[in-house]
Amino acid sequence: ALASLYVHGKDTLHACSQLRSHEKTRNLPILLVADENDEALLVKALEIGLNDYIVRPLDAYELRARVRTQIRRLRYQQGLRNSFEQSISLALTDELTKLYNRRYFNSHIDSLLNQAGEQHKSIALLMVDIDHFKKINDTYGHDEGDKVLQDVAKRLSQVVRDCDLLARLGGEEFVVVMPDARVGIGLQVAERLRQSIESDPFILLSGGHLNVTISVGLGCTRGEAGYTRMDLLKAADEALYKAKHSGRNRVVVGNLVQKTAVAS
Repeated sequence: ALASLYVHGKDTLHACSQLRSHEKTRNLPILLVADENDEALLVKALEIGLNDYIVRPLDAYELRARVRTQIRRLRYQQGLRNSFEQSISLALTDELTKLYNRRYFNSHIDSLLNQAGEQHKSIALLMVDIDHFKKINDTYGHDEGDKVLQDVAKRLSQVVRDCDLLARLGGEEFVVVMPDARVGIGLQVAERLRQSIESDPFILLSGGHLNVTISVGLGCTRGEAGYTRMDLLKAADEALYKAKHSGRNRVVVGNLVQKTAVAS
């Protein structure tokens, strides 16, 4: 932006200050046109964050050079910002499925459990595993296996609630954290997840079709404080183990020890 003290005087600096205070224009380069005698106003302009100034009489070549400098600086800053945001995204999301990864899950599950305990609300956790996934990789290849993982992630995303946390823990294993959800709600969502995978064959890269199923283990707190991440994961993981060894393509509820019973 090109601003001049000779249009509205001090009001120009006020307008520039407003630009700096708004998020959308905070990083907009501002070049001020001033006079050599306007030293006090120039100091004020630099204090409020104007990028550069040019004094009258204006030289067209110098003006173009200064404008180009500010444009290059802006593009450089935008590149740094995009790179930083991409790095943050890569650190918290799974590259293949674009879901949150284990790191993000670990950093949020503890605070969700603490919040649930303080508010005396239940929290449910679904451990989801694709049945016979190794056989899919061995039979069709890892590219097809990756396609199945991506499509499973999409279907799971369409079923979970907006407030739920869906993440890929690794391999063919996913987790859904459901704040303010008792066993009944957890079972309903888990069953919808299972049906969403079983209902329609998956389309392979080769154009063929493949029937895929999942097993789900459910762990759920009882609206008490003191539950840890490991308590919830252990209950869901043991339930998932039972689902796998009782025929797969099913939902099993795990047992979570009642904290008040332990305390007494």
